[in-house]
Amino acid sequence: MNMQSPTLVLVGLAVVLSVGCASAPPTVGDKMISQSKSTKDLGKQWQNGQDMIKRGEKIKSEGMDIIATGDQKVKEGDRLIAEGTALKQESESTYKERFPGLTLDPTK
Repeated sequence: MNMQSPTLVLVGLAVVLSVGCASAPPTVGDKMISQSKSTKDLGKQWQNGQDMIKRGEKIKSEGMDIIATGDQKVKEGDRLIAEGTALKQESESTYKERFPGLTLDPTK
């Protein structure tokens, strides 16, 4: 027998034993551990989703507040523009009545 034969026998024996171990059915404990890990991962995923929802709702609410404030500012701006335009027109009309021959055009 040469030196390679015992090595081949040992390698073959190791392969046979490892295949035998790999094909053994999982124990109840193995199943429980596996389910526990899977359930923990699902729980983490659910919690991450819940946290994202809360953050999203808060951000959305803040955005809606900003929009409401912006809408109020736009309305106030429109009101001031309308009042200012009316005051200017009234002032110009009164000026023209009081000083009929004069122009308001600064270039003339």
